[in-house]
Amino acid sequence: MRCIFREAIGWGLWHGENPAKNAKPGRKKMLRKKRKLSVDETRSLLLALREDVRLIVMVALFCTLRISEVMGLQWKHVDFENGQIIIEQRY
Repeated sequence: MRCIFREAIGWGLWHGENPAKNAKPGRKKMLRKKRKLSVDETRSLLLALREDVRLIVMVALFCTLRISEVMGLQWKHVDFENGQIIIEQRY
């Protein structure tokens, strides 16, 4: 917010003092402990998913892709001859 007001003042859209001038973001706190799923937990999770969702999760998991990269994949990005998936765009 501090930066938004600073820019608004610079553009002449806000007059007066920046109300968020002294605002500081707090420390980021983890809500849950991070942990890796076991092989059995991963298998159970995959089996519980619908088939179309399972395919998306498996591509993301086994190719270490972000969801935006998986959703941006098209058939033209799959190179069957060399056994590669080429990441050229994101969704």
